[in-house]
This record gives sequence, C-alpha cells and structure tokens, in this order.
Amino acid sequence: MKNKKIIFSLIIFIFIAAAIGGNQYLAAQTNLITISPEDAKNHIGKNVTVRGKVEQVYHSARYNTYFLNMGGVYPNNSFTAVILSSDLPNFNGVDINQYSKKVVDVKGTIVVYKKKPEIVLRTPNQISICPAASGGK
Repeated sequence: MKNKKIIFSLIIFIFIAAAIGGNQYLAAQTNLITISPEDAKNHIGKNVTVRGKVEQVYHSARYNTYFLNMGGVYPNNSFTAVILSSDLPNFNGVDINQYSKKVVDVKGTIVVYKKKPEIVLRTPNQISICPAASGGK
C-alpha cells in the first residue's frame, strides 16, 4: 500500500512538472523579440520572431520543400523560412502561396544553412500574416 502511494505521488508530480514546463515553453514562444530579416544573421541560435515581407515563395519539386524568402529574392535574400517535405503534412489545407508578398511573423530558432539564416517551420502556428502591415492584400 505504501508503494502505491509513492507511485501515485510520483505520477502526480510528473504531470504537474510537465504542465509547468509546457506553460514555460508557451510563454517563451509568446515573449519573443521581433527582428527584421536583415538582422536575423545577428541572432543565430536564438528563438525569435522575424517580421518581414515574403518576397518570394519557391517550391522545390525535387525535394518537395517550400522556401519563403524575405529581405530579397533568392539568392540575394537575407532570410528564409523553410517548410521541409517531412513537415508538409502538418500544413495540410494551408496554401503556402498565400504568404507571397505579405508581411509575416515567423517564430522559431534561427539556424544557418549555406551561410544564410533560416527558421524551419514545423507547424502552421509558427507563421502568421500581419494584416495591417500587409495592407490587406
């Protein structure tokens, strides 16, 4: 009987710890600093929001990957938001081309790929259109 109480207490502790940890993660995602695409190179490894106009949406048929280029068009862009083929099922029903020519917020950790800063988008809640900045277009 004593073991059951210990196990039950341990399970409750784990659930509480998980809930607190999840809330800290959500708080970290909502309290991000906002930077420009041009400034992304100065925030490698940081969890941020990048706000800027998507100048180009490119789909690689070969890799079934989407590239949302900001701060210019490829190869002169300063930042890219990438949706890998492995993450496309998470974007089921989302028209990726809707982001073209729109000002968006991209949330995540900046990494470097081929000397360019990027954020890999794993879920649609990492990107949102800024209606006022996009002029409703």
